[in-house]
Amino acid sequence: MSPKTCPFYALPYDPEGPPYNAWGLYGPDDELGRLNLITPEAIKRGRDEIKEGIAISLNMPLGMRAWTKHRDTFKHEIAPLNGMGFGTGPSRTFQSKASTGLTEAFLALSEDEYADMLSKPRESAGVQQGEEMYRWHWEKGIAAVASDTIGYESLPHQTQPSCHDVFLGAWGMPIGELFDLRELSRQCERLGRWSFFFASMPLLVEGGIASPPNAQAIL
Repeated sequence: MSPKTCPFYALPYDPEGPPYNAWGLYGPDDELGRLNLITPEAIKRGRDEIKEGIAISLNMPLGMRAWTKHRDTFKHEIAPLNGMGFGTGPSRTFQSKASTGLTEAFLALSEDEYADMLSKPRESAGVQQGEEMYRWHWEKGIAAVASDTIGYESLPHQTQPSCHDVFLGAWGMPIGELFDLRELSRQCERLGRWSFFFASMPLLVEGGIASPPNAQAIL
């Protein structure tokens, strides 16, 4: 059975909620948000992307320097955007250069450079905030997004509401941050294909607001 949906122009679904919200779309007690789009049928379609049997971890080491390295939940396929990922289900799509290079730059920082970075306001490449971008994500039926950047969206925010406000708070759409896309990028380029099966099983923490993604791609 297909999950309930509505056109973008019908948002906000709850007139008393924040801009672009879909509150109540999947029922008054729903806790899954856009993950409702990952139906059994979508999962079975995703398995068709497994062709070479190559499994690739997308996780940064747990003991690395503290920054953000988690998948944001809403309780807190890749378009032509390098290092960004999106999907309507377990399959994802990448462009040829799927890594932005931020991972390499971050890991190469000296201790002094790392301390200096933490003392400054966050800046990062990412998708632009705004209604056109939100409409695109909604109408493509995207269930979750991920990136090797700090927050998927560009920082500092160029306008309000931010992608985090809309994706997490208004839609219940998870955001993956600081994914390690280096090996996946190399394999995608080697094989000449940019779609794959994606799985993420965050920690089961009642009331949790974020978790390590425990993510992998299978080509």
